[in-house]
Amino acid sequence: MSQSPESELDKWFPREAEVAQHSFIEQPVFQSIALLEGTLPTYKKGMEIIREVDKISGFKTNVSQIEVFYPWILWKEGFIKTPLPEKWISDSADTGTTIGDKLHRADILFNLIVDRVDVQEVSKRLPSHKPVDLEPYQAAMEGTDLSIKAGQDEIEDVLTKAWTVFHSFKGYQEGVATPLFRQGFVVPEDKNKVYYGDEVYELGLLLAEAWARESVSPEPLTWEFELDAYTQREVMTSMNYIGPRLQFVARIDSISRFGRTKKRVNSQAVDLKTGTKIETRGLAKDIEIRQAQATRIAAERFVSRYLVGEKSLASRGEAFFWRGDHKNRAHIERLDMVAFRRFDKKTGAMHIDPIEMNNADRQEFYDWFQWYGTMIHAYRKEMEGLRLKVKKAGFHYDLREISISELDI
Repeated sequence: MSQSPESELDKWFPREAEVAQHSFIEQPVFQSIALLEGTLPTYKKGMEIIREVDKISGFKTNVSQIEVFYPWILWKEGFIKTPLPEKWISDSADTGTTIGDKLHRADILFNLIVDRVDVQEVSKRLPSHKPVDLEPYQAAMEGTDLSIKAGQDEIEDVLTKAWTVFHSFKGYQEGVATPLFRQGFVVPEDKNKVYYGDEVYELGLLLAEAWARESVSPEPLTWEFELDAYTQREVMTSMNYIGPRLQFVARIDSISRFGRTKKRVNSQAVDLKTGTKIETRGLAKDIEIRQAQATRIAAERFVSRYLVGEKSLASRGEAFFWRGDHKNRAHIERLDMVAFRRFDKKTGAMHIDPIEMNNADRQEFYDWFQWYGTMIHAYRKEMEGLRLKVKKAGFHYDLREISISELDI
């Protein structure tokens, strides 16, 4: 299967890109037909498992775990010639995760205030949150009345004051586990030093400045900054894909929409990124692309399933579930944009990385996704152990130094 010359993946893998580290081998995205040909015995085993057990439960996973499962399968099948470098939980890794977590919460707070949401209406904007989860936002929002005509300076001042309250809010936040590494810091007491520390506070001020700037811009980056748009945040979903038998649990950072447009509701799904973007071609970049594609496919199907008409998502104490074919195309026109909104922690600048897929990209991803799910089932017992390591011990792979052989595509 060859990629179209107009493939959107060329935006991720520019042809003039140079390899920054000698350990990388410049390569295209692994294409599904080559993977299938190279792993056919194992693939057939996985398909037999799926077919023989008609009611087999979907393997529960998420987009982040592609970083571990995908390279493990490639290594197991001989595409990666050297042992995968294992990476365990460390204070430095958990520090970055904790800072990212706190900035995501700051982003939600600023969104609520810029949208002029009443304190009593916060639950409608955070439909997957429990009442105790809402308390820090409600406490920080008290007295933050913004006029419709508020300028950038006034908005920034209000956001800064709210952030100061939110940053120091104790109680519930003190017990929050780090999302990626469930056990928290090697030294648990150090988590609060980071969560309530000066570094993340200063970064929050920088993010507040960015929100104030974008919210008065005549052409804001996304609909999140549009007062007339309706934005809901941190929506938990459980997506059951029939074909590859995968159950993806995900949290959609932001879903924004206006009213009906040509009998459909147009939406934008945006994911805030506070880490460093991977620029170098190689396995790590390939994984980032697969994660981006999976994010877009999930967002498209979620919007098609739940955002029908002009209704909003009602609050619930569990995830929004759905089940369907990952190849269904009825949903494509319902999303105006799916993108990563990247926040530069050095400059405070924000920019958009659209996640786009043309027909060739979609077909290639569908084939890859079927392959990925089938291979997971073929190695299901080992994958369950790997998943447990990821969840309980912060286990990961450091993919930056992996040298892999090119596939004969």
